[in-house]
Amino acid sequence: MGTFMASIYRDIRAALETKLKAVSGLPSISYENSSYDRKNGTSYLETSFLPTLRRPAVRGLSPNKDTKGFFVLYVMHQKAQAPVQQMSWLTKY
Repeated sequence: MGTFMASIYRDIRAALETKLKAVSGLPSISYENSSYDRKNGTSYLETSFLPTLRRPAVRGLSPNKDTKGFFVLYVMHQKAQAPVQQMSWLTKY
């Protein structure tokens, strides 16, 4: 996303991260562009927001914008830990 990001993208990312924080039973979360102290041997989630398209939703002088993108969750899991099938928080969602 570079150094410039439209404020709408910051707002969307903040809303999605807030929703994610509200989900119970998840492991620690490493948010994009923030430091995260990874504990050796623990699973955690890593987030990434990738805006893809912003265009007028309707015609007119000042139309609303249709904003699209991806909110990606990476599941970081060490091989030495229990198999992924045993992570109840992952299979629950």
